[in-house]
Amino acid sequence: MLHEELLSIRESLAPIMGRVSADDAAILRACRRNLETAADDALALETRFLPAEELVRQMSGQEVRA
Repeated sequence: MLHEELLSIRESLAPIMGRVSADDAAILRACRRNLETAADDALALETRFLPAEELVRQMSGQEVRA
């Protein structure tokens, strides 16, 4: 789901923090904060708007059919 994808992107930025300039690291930190906020927002939307049964299936990795 979107929440998990955003957190994955956020975490993928962590290893490069020590390999960039201080200015670039500040930009990366801001990006990581924004990704975390977006992930929290996505989770709120996913839990609010997805039917509970569909949400459970998606979280367990099962395919959802219409």
